[in-house]
Amino acid sequence: MTVSRLPTTGPTASPSRATTSPARPKDCVDRVLAGLDGSRLVGQLVMIGLPVEDPVSAAEALSGTPVGGVFLAGRSTRPATALARDVATLQQRVGRRSGVPLHVAVDQEGGYVQSLTGDDFPRSPRPSSRASCPVTTSPH
Repeated sequence: MTVSRLPTTGPTASPSRATTSPARPKDCVDRVLAGLDGSRLVGQLVMIGLPVEDPVSAAEALSGTPVGGVFLAGRSTRPATALARDVATLQQRVGRRSGVPLHVAVDQEGGYVQSLTGDDFPRSPRPSSRASCPVTTSPH
């Protein structure tokens, strides 16, 4: 918590009042990290690969091993809704162990590298078509 004093001016100024500001992001991070024991803290540095077709079954083998993230490996034609359910289950079963949500990664660059191709996944443009788009510049 940050406490600041209101400035006072002149001999007739009223006494200072303390004000509080909301928690800063660093304070939140410090609080979460302070709540992790050594193995869970180290586990935040670990990302494991799970098969994208059935990541929940594969995660059962973790049996309490703390991990910070999962990489969903392989190619899949499963719908996005099914994959979203699996990710939610992973968050509940694996992420909850450490008290920190899992980082979830997948190889979905677009063009030839589009691992997720279920009917409800949008097609990503090829990098060559992205390169032909006009470049916009920021005024800053």
